[in-house]
Amino acid sequence: MDRFEEWLEKRLPARLVGAYYWLKHRLTGASCFVCGMPFLLHTPAQEWRCNNTPLDGLEITEQGMALLVVDEAERITGDAA
Repeated sequence: MDRFEEWLEKRLPARLVGAYYWLKHRLTGASCFVCGMPFLLHTPAQEWRCNNTPLDGLEITEQGMALLVVDEAERITGDAA
């Protein structure tokens, strides 16, 4: 995440941040995780199919799981304070 995206997330409502990311991924040529086609070429029906496809092949790595545990611990200690 770059500084601009950090600024967006701190100062704007979630809907505007979501619209920014949607435009960024849709227009920059990022590829879909499900079908591999660029987001720009998705028709609304194809986008719906891809969004509703379960991603069974994705797994959380050990490093990712460690980050989740740390994040959850920070959230719990932050709630308790």
